Amino acid sequence: EKPFMCGECGYRARHKYRLVEHMRTHTSEKQFKCNHCNYNTSHKRYPVEHMKTHSDAEPYICEICDYRTYKKSRIEKHMMSHAGVKPYKCEECEYRATHQSHVIRHMRLHTGERPYSC
Repeated sequence: EKPFMCGECGYRARHKYRLVEHMRTHTSEKQFKCNHCNYNTSHKRYPVEHMKTHSDAEPYICEICDYRTYKKSRIEKHMMSHAGVKPYKCEECEYRATHQSHVIRHMRLHTGERPYSC
């Protein structure tokens, strides 16, 4: 299903262009720089999303902390963390998390995977 693999960290991608995009994270290559702040990225789709943070669009602001976003879905997901909602569960133990990426990182405890070398 994800035949393209990063030799550096084991990241897998369904499409070759995603792997090429990912490989830039291992270098200092940052092709896309914001003219309004210090933001820079190697991913060509991220600047479009980032520029929305500089627009006049009314951002969604968390009433509990300083989190701000221009996407309703993101503020809803963020608010779950304050409410203690943890919809993602580890299949090996009782660990639960607010974000799926946290469970994926947690799973390395069970698999022994070490994607980064010290």
